[in-house]
This record gives sequence, C-alpha cells and structure tokens, in this order.
Amino acid sequence: VDSNLDWGQDLPALSRELRERGIENVRLAYFGAALPSRHGISGAGDAKETGEGWYAVSRTFLAGVWPPGDPYGWFRALRPVKLVGGSIALFDVREADVRAAWRAGRGAEVGMALGLIQRARDPARAAEVFAEVLAKHPGHYGALYQRAAALEAAGRPADALAAWRTFLPAAEAARDSDQAAHARARIAALGRR
Repeated sequence: VDSNLDWGQDLPALSRELRERGIENVRLAYFGAALPSRHGISGAGDAKETGEGWYAVSRTFLAGVWPPGDPYGWFRALRPVKLVGGSIALFDVREADVRAAWRAGRGAEVGMALGLIQRARDPARAAEVFAEVLAKHPGHYGALYQRAAALEAAGRPADALAAWRTFLPAAEAARDSDQAAHARARIAALGRR
C-alpha cells in the first residue's frame, strides 16, 4: 500500500465505474494527491460520515496504514462490490451487511459503524448498539461518547446524564479538552432538567 500502490492512478477507472453504475453520490476516502474532480468525480461525500450508500476507499486506508486511528477499519468486515484498478475498493454499504458483520463477531469498529448508521433513524436502537460495543470492548472511547449522544437524542435525559458522566473521565484521561468541555456542558444542561 502507500505510494507504492495508491497514488491516484485509478481515479479515471473509478470515474468510469461510477458512471457505468449510475452512481451519482459516493463517499470517497482517497489516499493519492490527484484531484478527483479532474476525473469527473465531484461532490463526493466524506467517507468518515458513516451511513448507508456507496463508498470508494483507497487500499492504503483499508490496510489501516493511514490515517491514525484506523477510521476505515470497519470496511475490512465487508466485501467490496469491485476493486477498481488495483487501489480503490468500491462498497455498497447497507445496514443489513454491517449488522451481519457485527453479529459474526467482527471488531468494535463494525459495531460503531452499525450504531452510527442507525443513529439518525432510531437513536434508541443506536444507544443499544453502542452499549453492545461497550459490553464487548469496555471503555471504548467512541462508544462512550456516541451512546451518551444517542441516549440524549432518544429523549432519555436521566440515562444520557449518567452516560455523559461516564464519558467525562474518559475524555479527561485522553486529554481531549474539547470533548471534556462538551460533556461538562451536557451534564450541566441535563442536570438542570
């Protein structure tokens, strides 16, 4: 991976593949330096925004080499529709596929992806998924945060307050001052109810 394989040479092929399949909206996680718009790939969404739909992900990102934190690791549990050229995997992500991967015992990143997919539609169910992630991977930073946010979105203020109180020490330990401040603000707001 890295620049030995993944340097933008397959953007023209990706553009053709998207046109042939009639895909107008793709979330792109691309490692190379060339501009996707020069190959007719425009309006691409951010692949870090987890949801259902089409994704094109560079193999360097799939390998977990870059960026730090392996935000695209959950794709490794899914099968791409096509490997475009040799460097870009094309995925059609559906909730059922992510749920099946999670049930098959794939890692925390798959459970997180499932929870994020469900959050907009059903925050109460998303909170349950994040609780499942925490049961299997206690102290998972992202799951602690997302569970608190989902409980609040689901209209469960007492549970959300408890979840934010659990998240705050994790944010402080991680020296994540922005998220710690956010948690304190949520605790104050929910505590006044």
